[in-house]
Amino acid sequence: EEYAAWRAQQRLARAEPVPNRIEIDTSALRRVPPAAIATAVGPSPNDAEATVGALLVTDDFETVKGKVRSDERGTTLVLQPVEKPWGPDYLRAGLLLNTDFAGNSHFLVTVDHRATWLNQGGLEWRNRASFGQINALRSQLRLPYNTARTWFIAAEAAAGERQRDVFRSGVDAARYQLRSESAALLAGRTLGAAGEFSLGFERGQDSSRLSIGTPVITPRTVTTGVFRAGLILDTLDSLDFPTHGTLLRSDLRIAAATLDSDVAYRRWSSEASAAFGGHNASLLFTARYETALHTELPLSQAFSTGGLFNLSGLSQEQLLADEIGFLRGIYRTRFLQGNTLLPDLYAGVSLELADIHRSYDPSAAHQIVAESVFLSAPSVLGPLYLGIGAASGGHGAIYFSLGRPWP
Repeated sequence: EEYAAWRAQQRLARAEPVPNRIEIDTSALRRVPPAAIATAVGPSPNDAEATVGALLVTDDFETVKGKVRSDERGTTLVLQPVEKPWGPDYLRAGLLLNTDFAGNSHFLVTVDHRATWLNQGGLEWRNRASFGQINALRSQLRLPYNTARTWFIAAEAAAGERQRDVFRSGVDAARYQLRSESAALLAGRTLGAAGEFSLGFERGQDSSRLSIGTPVITPRTVTTGVFRAGLILDTLDSLDFPTHGTLLRSDLRIAAATLDSDVAYRRWSSEASAAFGGHNASLLFTARYETALHTELPLSQAFSTGGLFNLSGLSQEQLLADEIGFLRGIYRTRFLQGNTLLPDLYAGVSLELADIHRSYDPSAAHQIVAESVFLSAPSVLGPLYLGIGAASGGHGAIYFSLGRPWP
């Protein structure tokens, strides 16, 4: 008993060191200036978790290393941010391929480029290009105007060309070629890692030209002057198969004669999503409301719906309108763990409801209910879907989709 008591004293648990100060080691940084680090974490950081979070939210670092140092000043937690080795230029490519097996097929290749820290102020150059169904190029120079990089100004230029079909009585009546060029000046604020808010002015030109079919809409070319405001807050854990988190995005565009615009309209779109569950089973709910606020939208700005999960059973963008209310619920469950190419296989169902007003197709129903059953899987080329959809009015379609939708 005496020996056991003596051994128990020898085996007292070692207490974890409690740091009384935090130090940031920036000696290994090659691109990010130490002043930006000091602004991000504050002059005297004292919360380790908050400090690490503030460093990672800048999106400049792959990880943050830590070690404890004890000296005459006490116990110090030394944090060393490690820059992403694949920076400071980032390039990402994507692919989108979908068909409803009824002659409506779309192919799109996307390329994203981001160049960071072009100067000590944190100047960034962002580019996005697409080829296929939509040929577009958008380029933006973004300059933070405080060292924390929470506020920014941006100059943007964009040009694009795409086709848009107009349906009448459920039949594809006309196809228009849409072209646009624009330049914009924006100001905004980042909202941590979740998103950003921006507003600004855009000047551009929109044109439409009949390619095939009956001219159900008069082609025109107009000069536009537009006030823009946008908000995005995204805490979803996955872009393709979310299991928790929320997404909120809103976009407002106002074109008016006072802004030297040939057309006047107001366009507001808002969407909210919430995900629940885990990797084996999850639910995703989405609500979207889009309205022209009692104005008339040009063809290039019309809201659209139709296609898998956007009134399944209809063709892609079959319905164009000036006002759409939309609700959707998607349930998916994982029933098979696959291989490297298809790591997981999911089965699921969706239910979608839409309330549509001021449609480009006067014969279209105002209220539409749609549903789908599908198989899905993540792949090296993006999410893969094979589904069957049906919508009220006798509409039905089979879908195959690979990749993420644009934009």
